[in-house]
Amino acid sequence: KKVKERISRLSSYQYQFKSAHQIDEAERIPAYMRQGLDVGMDHKSDEQPSNIGVDAEGNLRTNNSFLHDNVD
Repeated sequence: KKVKERISRLSSYQYQFKSAHQIDEAERIPAYMRQGLDVGMDHKSDEQPSNIGVDAEGNLRTNNSFLHDNVD
């Protein structure tokens, strides 16, 4: 009984192509759309700004110029 359940569950994951038209259609449509998944695209404006930046030389730096490692 468990074997039959496992076989039926695994066969539901397989996508069978019965004609060349189905293959062409599957190649044009992204997999996430074929599976019915919703890929939420978050807008950049919704995110919190970072406290870390990149200077002209490509080094990471904090945006607060008053903080540094050199202690007086």
